[in-house]
Order: sequence, then structure tokens, then C-alpha cells
Amino acid sequence: MKVWIASVLLCVLGGVFLAAEERVLAPSVPPGSEDLPHDPAYVWGQLDNGLRYALRQHGEPEGQVSLRLMVYAGSLEERDEEQGLAHYLEHMAFKGSDHFPDNSFVQVMQAYGVAHGSQSNAHTGFDETVYKLDLPVEDAQALEHGMRWFRDVLEALHLDEREVEIERGVILAEKRDRDTAQFRAAQTHFSQRYPGMLLHERWPIGIEETIRAADVATLRSFWQRWYRPDNAVVSVVGDMPMEDLRELLYGVFADMPPADEQRAVKPSRGGFAVEAPLRRISVHREDEVGATTLRLYMVADVPQEAMSQERWRRDTIHRLAAGVLSNRLSDISERADAPILSGSAGVWWWHDLRHGAVSVQVREQQVAAAAALMIEELRRFLLYGPSAAEVQQASAQALSRARQAVATADSRSSAQLTVAAYQAVKDNHNLMSPEQYQGLLQSLLADIEPEELRVAVHDIFKGTDVHHSVEVTTAHDIDETVLASAVEAAWQAVIDPSPDEELPDWPYALAQEIPEYTVEERSLGIRTATFANNAVLNIMPREEHAQQVLLQIRIGREPGAAPEGVRRLAERSFLRRGTGALRQSQIRQHLVGSSVELSVSITDDAVLMSGSSLPEDVERWLVYAAALIDDPGWREDIIEQQLRSWQDQLRAAERDLQAQMRYHTQRILNASLPDRAPPRLQVVEALTADAVEEWLAPILAQGSLEVAVVGDIDPDQVIQSVAGSIGALSRRQDLRIVEDLAQPGALYESPPLRPGTHQFYVDARVPRSETIVAWPTRDMSDIAQVRRLGQVATALRIRLREELRSAMGEAYSPFAGHHASDVWEGQGFIQAVVSVSPEVADEALQAVLRAAQGLAEEGLSEDIFTQVQRPTLSNLPRWRAENRYWLGQVVGQASSMPQRLEWAATMEDNFAAITREELSQLAAIYLSQNPIVIQGLSAETSDQDSGDNE
Repeated sequence: MKVWIASVLLCVLGGVFLAAEERVLAPSVPPGSEDLPHDPAYVWGQLDNGLRYALRQHGEPEGQVSLRLMVYAGSLEERDEEQGLAHYLEHMAFKGSDHFPDNSFVQVMQAYGVAHGSQSNAHTGFDETVYKLDLPVEDAQALEHGMRWFRDVLEALHLDEREVEIERGVILAEKRDRDTAQFRAAQTHFSQRYPGMLLHERWPIGIEETIRAADVATLRSFWQRWYRPDNAVVSVVGDMPMEDLRELLYGVFADMPPADEQRAVKPSRGGFAVEAPLRRISVHREDEVGATTLRLYMVADVPQEAMSQERWRRDTIHRLAAGVLSNRLSDISERADAPILSGSAGVWWWHDLRHGAVSVQVREQQVAAAAALMIEELRRFLLYGPSAAEVQQASAQALSRARQAVATADSRSSAQLTVAAYQAVKDNHNLMSPEQYQGLLQSLLADIEPEELRVAVHDIFKGTDVHHSVEVTTAHDIDETVLASAVEAAWQAVIDPSPDEELPDWPYALAQEIPEYTVEERSLGIRTATFANNAVLNIMPREEHAQQVLLQIRIGREPGAAPEGVRRLAERSFLRRGTGALRQSQIRQHLVGSSVELSVSITDDAVLMSGSSLPEDVERWLVYAAALIDDPGWREDIIEQQLRSWQDQLRAAERDLQAQMRYHTQRILNASLPDRAPPRLQVVEALTADAVEEWLAPILAQGSLEVAVVGDIDPDQVIQSVAGSIGALSRRQDLRIVEDLAQPGALYESPPLRPGTHQFYVDARVPRSETIVAWPTRDMSDIAQVRRLGQVATALRIRLREELRSAMGEAYSPFAGHHASDVWEGQGFIQAVVSVSPEVADEALQAVLRAAQGLAEEGLSEDIFTQVQRPTLSNLPRWRAENRYWLGQVVGQASSMPQRLEWAATMEDNFAAITREELSQLAAIYLSQNPIVIQGLSAETSDQDSGDNE
């Protein structure tokens, strides 16, 4: 009532609210403009009942069809007394309908091999609710059932009173889980960014008062108002002939009658409140925030033009200009005296509001200085525009993305293509093919001038109708007066043009003389090349994903040898340090226009470089990786930056229950060993930058090298490229080869996991609890048993869902899984994870133990065994069709752990041979043991001591 009165007063006093604008789906299909192209692979249509649809035949992944139902209604369609009902209704769609009574939908789909969560799911947003199914092509009944469920969602939900009551607790649990520092910061900033608008009042998760009061009548009212065929889109993409896709849709939806009543008018989102100043400062401070972020938002309530060639050009230029600003901020962040650690810019439309934003991560509480820098760089762009070199760099980046999209078009998943289709109808914009987009982009960039980018940014950031908000999210105290003064001074300061900086030449290349090597043909189509410096290359050509190449380099290290904290600091700073000859910003400029993507992680036994490229950029990827190994940049200022940022995050994590759960769990399950367990804050505070070089330099100089390349490659060409890059490095230690993990000494010794209870407390704003229960199992040495233990964990997950979600109505998403180590002897465990309110933490723990005890004593029922096995067997071919499976599970260690080739060859037959009796027997052995229990509880004020109580 209060919000409604305020809205009326604003309308009367200022006329600032728009009339109830019709936010409707594209009036015709295909959506968008006639003067822009449409992807010809889609077939569009609209049934007599108003339902819009998009169909496309697409064979990735093979044997799968993706279906999406998008209902154009979310939290913005809710009335004041309905906040949260759109999301509540999404949950209820799974809880009973005409074709799936008695909460049977999930179970029916699992019987077809459809895994709930990954292949059947839904989400609710501000203006949409989307239902998602990925189904096997070979099962016509599963496809029809999936489409029938979509129709049920629109016209035949049961909304049973008992199920509504059970799901209430689940939704409250989800609301509790999502009540994080980041969410609360967004709530704070939305109220300043969108004053007077529904956007800051209608969060999809809703409010507790409405969730607790929701009943069948209120849910049915919302459902009948918005769930109707003329307010929905069905998109279907998959590995079926187009006529079969059309028959699948028409066979279910063609005779669905139109909605009885006229479509309701959507609520107005409102306009800026008359009293809202054009410039505002919003500060969200709480101890649970990690890194300090600072954002400058420019929001304009201006009419959004219909899609046209002219609007497409303007939007594209806006994105190019934002790319130039992002590059500038990234370059600045590398300076030793810069008050920022990173930065980016963006321009977009959202809910008919034009947004421009500049965002930075602040270094060491220098908020005022960071705000000044951010605004001054924006003004520098507004006054002087970008240089020709900056435009060229941003254009090359845009063209590279377009080129990659064309090259990998056939590798897009059917799920991605369904989303693109319904979004196009929702936003009424053209859905182009990658080739069409690339052609338009090339034409635009052929004659673009720097001044066009300057004018574009001026339109976004300096218009008279633009509302500015400076938004700070931090764990530190902020003097808003000082910040406001710094912001105002930055808008008034005299700004000089950017100095020209010359880019050093790229000093790295393949060796002039290619070292000698030998090549061995292996099983599964794998080749292994061994080079004179002891480096080894495993390659696997695969044509399933055209133009996709995945690469990996494992640099061997001694497990357990890193000082506490150093491994993680080395990982955080690895790429940002650049190379000896080039800073990271200079490397980025040299790689612009290429498809090279590379990341670094440090595992228990290796420094791992992973990434991808198009086939023509494989050599460039390898030369860059070799430079990182052979010519590392030991820039202490960069390492120091990362260290300070990490310390800030760890301090904030002391009041973050989930972060503390990760910390305690990893320490307990890794026996608090310095190299393996996450470091203590006091250890990180004592670290120095030189510790990274001291530990990492010998590994990069001497560690064994195992290279893996999988994908659309010419094997001989790849061997030559690796020989001239990685194979040309200094001589390396011998690769540690483990023929059989079951052999004595194959795995490293590790302390056994010890049963016991560990409890700790966190002083945090939101009361919650999280419980992890772990039953020790075994390492990877017996792969058949490890696979079966994974299935036992899946059975436990199903039991947890029954116990905690369906019966108790408490936990939103209970989880169980199995982990087995291929490094540490005897290390493995089945783990269950449950998040509930503190009041029922003990009850939830008992439910977990009861579920495990039930499996241990009674074994798996035939029904649970079916729910475990069928999704696994259905998904195995799709998993094995992915290059990432072959790289990560097989080819990446085909030389150091050749047993993986046998594992891959026997995988499908071995899973198919699993019996219910085997799983029941393993459950009896392992789930009957005393487990490790780790329980964390948080409350706003806790008189309990933080830490472990065992």
C-alpha cells in the first residue's frame, strides 16, 4: 500500500511514470528488422493460439534435442502483494500437472536418462521464467513427454496445497542461500541507480512475507494471468530433421486453445523519481564483502528505437568504444602507483533503459583516488577520443571474436541456440548467423573513424537526461564527503591527452632449428612425440568440433613441496606478471586479433597451462606458453598487488560462511598439510613477493613437460610447432611415468582421513548453517570401483533430495558426490553437502546420516538404481563427444599415466555392466563407516568462539 501511494503521488506531482507501456513479445516472427539479415537455419512461426516458436536442426551435441519454454513474465509482473510468486510458481511447475501428477515429473524424466538439474531445470528473472529440457533424440516418448510438460506448465498445473506447503520451505532455503553480501550490495545500489522504479523493488527471489503467505489461490491467480500461449515462446533445437521438430511442436501445441481472457497489461516499470539528483553516491559497506569495487553508472530513460541497420551500427560503435575504455583501464591497472587492480567499461540496454558503466577493483582502500582516475579517464575519452591505434586494437578484438564465432559455429550447443532464439523474440531483434554478423561488422569497421567512438561515448555518458551513480561496495569505512569531493573535482579537473606509448616488438618465435624427436602411434588415435629435451607431446586429432583446438601443458612439480600459501600466490599472479620482455598489457596488444586463450592453475603435482585457439593460432599459443616458461616476468609490484588483494579477500572471508566452509573442509580433508590445504590468513599476511620466484623459478626451468593437443588439427604441423617451441626449451627432468596406479609407490603417501566432528561459528548478517559429511573411500587405483562409488554418491544425492527437500522442505539444493585422488595414496571420499537454517542444522545432519544408513543397510532400490544409471548411460556418449573430456581425462596425461587410455577404452562397457547389487555392496562397506562431519553456523552476533571445536 505504501509503495502504491508513493507511486500515485509521483505521477500527480511530476508525471514521471510512463503510462502502462505494453512490454510485449515481438509482434511478428522472425523478430527484428527487415533491413537486417536473419539466420536462415531457423524456422519461425506463430500458432493460432498466439504461441511463437523457433525451430532449428543442429547436431551438437549428437543425439540431443534442447527445448525451452520462455514465459514472458517474471518479478516485474508481480503486484505488491505478489513479490516472489513468479519464482514460487516456477518451483511448482515441477510438482504436479495433468500428465505428471503427484510430483512425478522429475522421476519420469530420470527414467528416460534425463538428469535433473543439468538436463531439466528452470530459472526466473525480472521479466522471464524459462523452463529447460535437454532430451535424447532416440526416445520419442521422452520428447513427447517433455513437450507435454511444457503445455501443462501453460494450462494444466495442479498447484496442490500439500506440495505448495512443502515447497515453501525449499524456497525460503533458497532465499537464505542467495542472501549474500553481493546480493545485498546489489539491493543497495539498485535503490540509488533506479530511484522511483520497480526494478529495485521486484527481486525475483521475492520477500519472506509473501513467500510465507503464498497459497494455491494467489499462485493460481498469477499463473492464469501470465501463463498463456500468446505470452510465451517455445524454441526447439536439436539433432532431428526439421519436419520431425515441427511435428513434435505441432503435435502437442497446435490444438491448444487461446487464452480465454484478454492479456493483462504489464505493470509500468516507472521512471526516475523527480527528487532524485542527477548525480548520486551509493555506498554498501559490510564486513563480508571481499574486494572493494567501484562503479560509475550512467542510466538514461530514453526511448529505445526499434531494431534497424542504423541502430545496429550505433550499438556496435558503442561496444567498440567501451572496448577502448576497457583496454585503457586494464593498462593503467598494471602501473605500480595505480589505485586500481583492474577495470572495464560497457554499454547496453536493459528494461528499456540505456546503460553505460565503468567498473574498477580498488587497490588498498584508495576509493577516492580510484573514483577520480575512473572519471578522469572517461573525460579524457570524451575530450580527445581514442587514438587510431586504440580503434585498431578494439576493432581487431571485435573481428577476432566474430571470426572465432564463424569458425566454431557448428560447435555451438543446441541449448545455446534455443536461448538465442527466445531472447530474439523477447527483445525483438534480429538473430543473425555468425557469417552474417561478421560481414556487417567488416563493412562497419572498414571506414570507422575515431571521432565516431568519441561521439558515441559522449551520447552515453554526457547527455542532459543521464542519471549518474557512483557505487562503492567495500568492507572498509568510506568517508562519503571525501569521496563526493573527489568525484566533483574529477569532473572539473583539467584533462590532458593520453601520452603515446610505443609498443615493443614481439621477441618470441619458433626455434630456427627444429630439435629432433620421435613419434609413436598409440591406441584411440593418439600419437606421442618425444623431444630431445625430454618434453613429451600427446596429440589426438578429432573432427567432431570443427575449428576447435584445446591445449594443455603440464609442468611437473614435487607434490607437497610448496611452502604454505606460496603455491596459491604464484597461481594468482602468474599471467599478470607477463614475461621478462613484455608486460601483460603489451602481450594483450600483441595477441589482439588472435584466438589465443590461456589460463594457469597449480595442482598438487603440476603447473598447468590450459587453453584453446583456432587451428591457425596453435603455433602462436605454443610460442606464448613457451615464453611464459622460459622468460618469466618476476615483477614484484604485480605480485605485491595480487598479494594485497588476496589478503583483503581473506579478511572478508572470515565473515562468509561458505568461504569458511571451503577453508575448513579443504584443511581437514587435506590433513592441514601446507602445500595442499588453503593457507591461514596470518601466513598470507607474512608472505613476500620474492617467495614466488624462489619457489616457482626452478620448476619452470627444470620441471618435466607434458604437452597435450586435442581437436581439429593437422598432427604433423602441431608436432613441428611443439618441437620449435616447447621442444626447444632447456633440457628437462624425466617425466614421471606411472604405468599402474595400484603399484607400490605409484601414489604419494598421505595421512589417512580421520572420522570426527568439527564445528565452527561465523559472525555474519544472515543466520544459516552448512554441513558437510564425508565418508572415506579410496584413491583412483581401481577405476571400476571408483566409477561405482560415484554412482553410490548419486544414489545418496537422490536420497538426500527425498529426505531434505521433498519430505522436510528445508534444503534448496542438497548435493552428494565422490572424489578420488590420482596423486595421494588412499585419498578418496563420498561427500554430502547441505545448507539449512541453524534451527534445523542438527535435524538436517541426522537426515543425511539417515539417508546414508538407509543405503548402507537396505541397498539401492530398483527405482533409485534406475534414476542413477539411466542418466549416466544416456549422457556418456555426449560426454565422450567433447574435446574437453579427451584432453582432461585421457590425452593430458597419456604419457605420464598411460593407464588412462585403457580407462577410456573400457569406460562405456564398464558403466553399462554396473549392477544394483554391486552398488548396494559398496554402500554397505563405505557408508556404514564413521564419517567426518564439518558443520559451520553463522549468526549476526555470536558469542561462540570462531574456529574448530572437535
